[in-house]
Amino acid sequence: MLYFSNKAGYFWGEAHRFFELLKSEPNFSLKLLELTAKNWDHTSKMVTDMAQKKAKQRLAEILLWLKGTFGVDNQNCLDVKISREDIANMVGSATEAVIRLLSELNKENLIDLQGKKIFMTDIEGLVRLADLKD
Repeated sequence: MLYFSNKAGYFWGEAHRFFELLKSEPNFSLKLLELTAKNWDHTSKMVTDMAQKKAKQRLAEILLWLKGTFGVDNQNCLDVKISREDIANMVGSATEAVIRLLSELNKENLIDLQGKKIFMTDIEGLVRLADLKD
């Protein structure tokens, strides 16, 4: 059996039927290949960027990703409950180091920390720090 999903829907069935579909529908096959190549390219660039960036840059990028993925509330606070340890795991750094870096970002007025809440106060500054390119 073969199972996969995407935003458009789900496929559940025997693998040979899926491969028959690939053979009989060249446009579908091409679109699937194109999507796979785009995802691979994006992932490859992300891994390379994250490996070459400093922890503070990675943290800024993760905060921006969290904002883009989960959004912010009406006070510009990240709309997700996430521990400092989870953020550290995403950044690839020790929890203590991420706590220190969050404090630095707070002192630089890029974010505002209120307890466990993270308010995004300077998005453009975080983008510059993360060295994100359009």
